[in-house]
Amino acid sequence: MATDLTYIFGTAIKVEKQPRLVDRQYTGYPGAHGLTTMFLGTRGYVLTIRGILAHYGPDYAAGRAGLQSVIDAIEAYLWAEYDDYTFMNTTYYNIVFERLIIPVNDKGKQFYWTPEGYVSCEFICEARGLL
Repeated sequence: MATDLTYIFGTAIKVEKQPRLVDRQYTGYPGAHGLTTMFLGTRGYVLTIRGILAHYGPDYAAGRAGLQSVIDAIEAYLWAEYDDYTFMNTTYYNIVFERLIIPVNDKGKQFYWTPEGYVSCEFICEARGLL
């Protein structure tokens, strides 16, 4: 059974599926102009998940610690085996997570404190469909 990506990342996400990657080997020969190519098959596709993570806390330190535990839980998926995931009635098969990025804004900040008591951050997670 496929896991919903909102279970991992929350509901403030968008998912972008890119076309399949192709691998070819090019070879040239002495005395011949041009190249020959051997099609080596597809190399899966990139699935990019973007969004915002947030955690409530009575102060910044507590909210930041809670948010770090959320990030750590997501990070654990980076070394998990491939699995199937769903989002908005679409199933993505044989997915592995490759990278989790918490970007820095132009002021050097990764984490934000809101007046409502949440610490939040943007994230980008890059995954690969193996088929």
